[in-house]
Amino acid sequence: MPSVTAKLSEDGLVLNVLFAISSDLENKLREEGKPIPEPISVRALIDTGASGCVVKSEIAEKLGLTPIGVVQIKTPSSKSDKGDECYQYIMRMGMPE
Repeated sequence: MPSVTAKLSEDGLVLNVLFAISSDLENKLREEGKPIPEPISVRALIDTGASGCVVKSEIAEKLGLTPIGVVQIKTPSSKSDKGDECYQYIMRMGMPE
């Protein structure tokens, strides 16, 4: 299993991460002769206790993704006891070398 070694900052474990469309979508776009969106590089806070990955909506928009569903997430900043509704997307996440 891959591992990462990084320095802990004041904000926690923050790393460069790449987000890209799924392999299936990339293959479909390639077959249709359509352009493939470039991966997006961002600084990301790695939360080892999280049960999922949450990204800003701008990332999904820049990749041209369509939501596949909605999920409730609860964070310390949630406005209700039930949490907040967030769109779900299928995408790839990687850490550049």
